[in-house]
Amino acid sequence: MLPNDDEPGKGFIELGRLSRREADQLIIGYAFNLQTNELIPKSVPNPGAGREHLFRAWRLRGSSRKRVSMRQFQPIPDTGHDPTEE
Repeated sequence: MLPNDDEPGKGFIELGRLSRREADQLIIGYAFNLQTNELIPKSVPNPGAGREHLFRAWRLRGSSRKRVSMRQFQPIPDTGHDPTEE
């Protein structure tokens, strides 16, 4: 994978276009509660939230021509716990 505007050269073929959107929050650390055995993420607002980054997937000529794609997003269930309130 390379950023959308990069060209790897004549020895490669393009086999997919992908994008990634920046999350609303950035994980900056974790706290671990030894009593409950709970790992709690610490986050801050992401100044680049919502920004989309475009990429193209490449393979060497002569290798598999199977298209490249990303899996569908699987949201993590909300536990109702807000680590910013600690």
